[in-house]
Amino acid sequence: MDNRREHTGRSRMSKKKFMLYMVAAALFGVVIGILIGMLLARHENRPVETVIQEEIQTEGSQSTSEETEGTEEAGGTSVQEGTETPEEISGSEESGMPELTDADAYETFLQEAAEEKNVSAANVDLLVVAGEIYSKLFNSTYPKHNYDLSAFAWNENGRMMYTGNKAYRTRTGIDVSEFNGDIDWEKVRDDGIDFVFIRMGYRGYGEGDIYEDATFAANLAGAQAAGLDVGIYFFAQAVSEEEAEEEAQYVIDRLGGTELQMPIVYDVEPIRTDDARTDKVTGRQFTKNTAAFCRKIEENGYEAGYYANLKWEVFMLDMRELTDYTMWYAGYADQPQTAYDFSIWQYTDQGAVDGVPTNVDMDLQLIPVTPEEAAEIEAAEKKAAEEAAKAAEEEAKRAEEEAKKAAEEGAEDAPQEQPAEKADGDAVQEPEPVPDAEA
Repeated sequence: MDNRREHTGRSRMSKKKFMLYMVAAALFGVVIGILIGMLLARHENRPVETVIQEEIQTEGSQSTSEETEGTEEAGGTSVQEGTETPEEISGSEESGMPELTDADAYETFLQEAAEEKNVSAANVDLLVVAGEIYSKLFNSTYPKHNYDLSAFAWNENGRMMYTGNKAYRTRTGIDVSEFNGDIDWEKVRDDGIDFVFIRMGYRGYGEGDIYEDATFAANLAGAQAAGLDVGIYFFAQAVSEEEAEEEAQYVIDRLGGTELQMPIVYDVEPIRTDDARTDKVTGRQFTKNTAAFCRKIEENGYEAGYYANLKWEVFMLDMRELTDYTMWYAGYADQPQTAYDFSIWQYTDQGAVDGVPTNVDMDLQLIPVTPEEAAEIEAAEKKAAEEAAKAAEEEAKRAEEEAKKAAEEGAEDAPQEQPAEKADGDAVQEPEPVPDAEA
């Protein structure tokens, strides 16, 4: 019996423990369920852009042809020959996302991101570009452009045009730095360039000191003398709003009141080739830095703008905080790949412009046509058409008169026709001479 009681006792203890374990497991499950519910509720119906900015920090590549010119300072001294600088970042380089032209890969990527972050499919815009269908993550509250994508086309000189659409007029520009060498600005102007963005300076990605671009002064003077519209850009590596304001103040002080026709642009990019002071900066902080720079610029009477490619628009910057500033979009393709509104498009880093000794970034500015301008353009086109028709009519009349005159002159100069000889026996007989009376 004792053995039986021992066994029974052990059996009863196991049941009690089992019940305790079940209760504990149930309580644990309830806690986990509450936490998961709170997380899901936090992200429910939120824009994809916001969720990803807060939860996913990607490497973030700018699709710029700019040289990502940070400087690894040594003891705070100026840039020395041989100092490491990051390699040029091309818009065609791997961005960490599927290629936009790979529709299936991009759809899979977006689906996984949506499922992982519990976002609504309504936040994924589906666009058709150049016959390829693919999705993009765009925030629905930021203004979208209304450009006619079919109106973008390359001309015979390898430059982008916007044709067949009278809602916008365009201008062609370039952006340059010391990496483009010594530039002949009169040749640049004569090659059809209307405006230029000149790099004024940059903050080093190591110690964070600020440096002036070696060719800034010469480029500014030369471009202005040639009559080009000029804008400025600053390559930023600020880690805080205070540093971004410092960068803006540097630009303002260096300009010294110089008049500009184009915006002052904040150009922030990641450093791929080395450890950088901005490696841990979040997309939210980059947005704050950009806004701080632009505010400071506008407070001093200049137009402000910022530079970004598709990846930074979607994954890094909160575009809703930057709607007041000019958007300079970078993307190397036959058509813009962004749905966001922009007014300047950097479409290649392989441009060829007379007067620039290297390949150069090419930019297209799109300017909305006002109703008054549209009326003037229509009137000018009508007048030009009437003048062309009148000139063609006068040319046709002149050609007709010249042909008639040539025909008349030809008739006068032609040899006179001789009378034909008659056949034998029908020859005209000359009268015989009358004999002299004295003969």
